Amino acid sequence: MPKIIDLPELTGLHGDETVVIEKGAQTGRASFNDYLDASPAVPSKRRPAGGPRHVFADKFGFFRAYVDAAGGFGSPGAAFGPGFGGAGIAGGFALRASRRTDFAQGAADRFGFLAEVRRIDGARQSGGISARTSRRADFVKASVDRAGFLADVVRASGERATAPGGVSSRRIARRDFLNAWVDRIGFLRDIKLKDGGTAGGTIPYAAMNARALGTAALRRNIDTLELAQPTADWNIVLSYGQSISTGWEGWPALTTTAATSPIGLYMLGDSDHPQGEDATSWVPFGTAQLNPLKATVWKAGALLNAAAQAALAPGDTALGETPGIAATIVARQMWLQQMSGIEGGGRRWIHAACGVGGRTIEQLSYGAAPHYFNRLIDYVTRIKALADAQGKTVRIVGFLFLQGEYNAVPGFGGATDRAANLAKRQQLRADVQQYVCSIIGQTARPAWIEYQVAGSYVSDAHGFGVQMAELDFLEQNRTSVFGSQPHFAVTDKGGHLDPNGYRWLGCMMGRALGTALTRGKAYWPLTPFEAVRHGREVVISHLVPAPPLQWKGVWRWTGAAQDKVVFANKGFALLDAAGAVPIASVRLLQDSLVQIVAARSLVGAVQARLGGAATYDGNHNLFDSDPAVMPLNYEYAAGTGQYPSADIAELVGKPYPAQSASYLYQIPVTPI
Repeated sequence: MPKIIDLPELTGLHGDETVVIEKGAQTGRASFNDYLDASPAVPSKRRPAGGPRHVFADKFGFFRAYVDAAGGFGSPGAAFGPGFGGAGIAGGFALRASRRTDFAQGAADRFGFLAEVRRIDGARQSGGISARTSRRADFVKASVDRAGFLADVVRASGERATAPGGVSSRRIARRDFLNAWVDRIGFLRDIKLKDGGTAGGTIPYAAMNARALGTAALRRNIDTLELAQPTADWNIVLSYGQSISTGWEGWPALTTTAATSPIGLYMLGDSDHPQGEDATSWVPFGTAQLNPLKATVWKAGALLNAAAQAALAPGDTALGETPGIAATIVARQMWLQQMSGIEGGGRRWIHAACGVGGRTIEQLSYGAAPHYFNRLIDYVTRIKALADAQGKTVRIVGFLFLQGEYNAVPGFGGATDRAANLAKRQQLRADVQQYVCSIIGQTARPAWIEYQVAGSYVSDAHGFGVQMAELDFLEQNRTSVFGSQPHFAVTDKGGHLDPNGYRWLGCMMGRALGTALTRGKAYWPLTPFEAVRHGREVVISHLVPAPPLQWKGVWRWTGAAQDKVVFANKGFALLDAAGAVPIASVRLLQDSLVQIVAARSLVGAVQARLGGAATYDGNHNLFDSDPAVMPLNYEYAAGTGQYPSADIAELVGKPYPAQSASYLYQIPVTPI
């Protein structure tokens, strides 16, 4: 049965009138049995002289009938008998029935707003927000107090009417309201919650979420028809970039031939590294022949055995496990799954690390002096000669680019500006196609896979120019350039990664490579999409590979341990014309939204930053919820040279987590 609403005196809200609504009475029940509560009348504590004695509301909280103190009986359109008459009710709330035929039952709060609704399908809806139009056109705006009760009203005439202390004898379900605004027709428009957030009609959460989810799905459904396919006899995956591409401090070696030989993975010589970190040529260790791919560690021109690796001192920069090995394993396994595990012809995949540590993108570009780019040219030239001698075909199917640290951090002479850095990336990619792929007569593009610079190599200067250039590079080359994630999200040694970290990062890059090659579809990482603000509230939507978004602790090496850290504001910062903005709260909404509430009013243009250097050291806690199971496990063995801090019970012996960390960003926020 419908409920009739208690309404205590609200002096001044209706001029000289005070409307009192009491629980339903027997009077008139026979004529209005669809609307009236069978409970007996409850005397009012105070009613105005000549005012209504009883008012009956329908199941949506709208007035249907009343009995006045003098015995008069009436409805919104007619009055019978002496006393108050129908005109007295006209100053009240809504005077007509709801058209919401999907409601089975509704309860209105003391101001005529729907507080709780039971729909005909059994669902319940609450929140004090009415779903239809009222006739309260005399309201311009109104505020609701901490308990969710109407406290202050500004009328269309400019008059201000205040309920006594904003008090009410009834409470509504929404105890989380701090205050709210009512629109001209009397419905809640914007609601401010006690935690500083908002709810209401100003920021379109559902629409933003839907756009982000739809766009993410479309981005990952783009065909990659221009890519070279791994159908040659020998299919090459090249790694290039700075120290993370070459596995600095990635010792001891973890990946053995047991993980690579069964699936046909190889390297040139005895290592996927060349001799000489600073050489401009790629000279293999041992004989120039294909051997099963495995991780190796080398220092001072020599490969180290297990005992020598275990004897290395903490902080030694000996080159070891490269992310390219794990990436090639993952991509190759995805390819074999696509081929049902059967592939004739004995095709091989070959990985080579060609990067040079501590170099800007300018120094790694074609034509620079020293000409480190020639390491790529020299390697492919050697592979082609070997293939020609054996009558094999060759194709470059993947290019892993891991660079940006010496451009992101000021002082190394590289381009930090967003546009300039983007131009350098575009040119490098064009040069790889022209000077490297052309050696084997290849016109199809290799799948280009990147990570994002993060961690201790992030600088808050230059507006995140390099990080945003990395995002732009993905955006402008959606069919052939694919991002994985920032490298901070794996275990490290305080800048460079540890061997598990290199394998973990490689798995993430390999999944992007494998998706592009085996499924023929683009891979799009977790990135920002839209950012809007209203008042102190900022909402950012994201393109999420595997919704929903989640907060996740990140591993940070402190020198003695790997600590799992969740930051106070999850890695977010707001900047405006007055500088850094203190943040009151950060929370997730729906599947793809992050809501940030500022602790003060925002001034001028506003930017949102994720993963800044000053507070978060290039880290954050925003991840997707990917349930995939990686083919490699986190490994630890005491006495091998692994730091004791790598013995993490949560990770040891389990597949590397597949949840993707969001790309770092600094983006403008649009006011609405």
